[in-house]
Amino acid sequence: MHNFKRFSFFMPGETWIGFSAVEELGRSLIKKRVDRGLIVTDEFMAGSKVTAKVVEVLKESGIETFIYSGVKPDPTTDQVSEAAIEFKKNRCNALISIGGGSPHDCAKAVKYLLVRGGVCEKDKVILAAVNTTAGTGSELTKFAVITDPENQTKTPIVDEIIIPDIAVDDTTLMMDMPKGLTAATGIDAMAHAIEAFVSTERNYIIGCTAMEAIRLVDKYLVMAYNQGDNVEARDGMAYAQYLAGMAFSNAGLGIVHAMAHQLGATYHLPHGVSNAMLLPSCIRYNAAKGCDLYGEIGRELKLFHGNFSPEIAGEKFAGYIARLNKEIGIPANLKEAGVKPEDFREMAEKALQDVCMETNPAAPTLEDVIGVYEAAYKGTTLR
Repeated sequence: MHNFKRFSFFMPGETWIGFSAVEELGRSLIKKRVDRGLIVTDEFMAGSKVTAKVVEVLKESGIETFIYSGVKPDPTTDQVSEAAIEFKKNRCNALISIGGGSPHDCAKAVKYLLVRGGVCEKDKVILAAVNTTAGTGSELTKFAVITDPENQTKTPIVDEIIIPDIAVDDTTLMMDMPKGLTAATGIDAMAHAIEAFVSTERNYIIGCTAMEAIRLVDKYLVMAYNQGDNVEARDGMAYAQYLAGMAFSNAGLGIVHAMAHQLGATYHLPHGVSNAMLLPSCIRYNAAKGCDLYGEIGRELKLFHGNFSPEIAGEKFAGYIARLNKEIGIPANLKEAGVKPEDFREMAEKALQDVCMETNPAAPTLEDVIGVYEAAYKGTTLR
């Protein structure tokens, strides 16, 4: 890859990853002079052993905690405002998100609101993300996606100030993930890595991290799905999703996520499932437009040998993704998930405005995006 442009690379200032990594959170926050923290999470997680453990760890370090538990899947602007009010009311100087993508995105959006809104200085809002899933990468990225309930749109926030100061990926917190969540978040990590690998902003570092993430998901996702208590598989997926997050946080994403955001906003489908159903058709589209990088991925995974045209390599790789989806219980197509063709044009119009589309290797037209939705509605023939 010969690309001599200058590139920047952002990631958390501190990451703790592996078994019992959460034990380090209190000490890390104390070093940043945190004494009062708002935990941002959902109702279920607020009453869980995980949150109790985080509260205990922080208490041992002398940090007082308050809890905002109003986060729902696809967090909304209202939830962000509510959490920000709680942060100010309790005179907090840290946000600690606990869970998967939704709590992390909500907390990140709170920091964005407080800092970019001029309410607080950046160093007065320390952001720590305690991750309990293996897929979204939200605990380390500069992205957050927030839903505006009034017009049913998902708006990505892209800003380096919302990269968490501390990321915690404690594998012990991921062992009890149900199969459906393992599948959805795991294939989300694969989508992140693939889109980063073919992004127009890809560089050497992104190429390495994205490819290793793809290799790890290929090796461990089905194992983690079928054997939830398999320590090696859970550990492998934790590293996979972190590497994928490193890659897409810096390279951006593409057509898959731009289109998936609209499925989430319109039908409230799980984000990872939306990505999974769209991936094969989006790969085919980009490959038909000349993207030749899917062959590189296919050869690395030993799906095939030798060189093929971009279109043939894309077809082979799309088939692999469709088979992987089937193994982990993802719906075969948009029709099976209850999506309606009459919504395609409006969703396509919104997808073209999505910031993720900016780094896609091909520049689609409105009719192109509608066509990809139609292809994903019919599904991929397995062969």
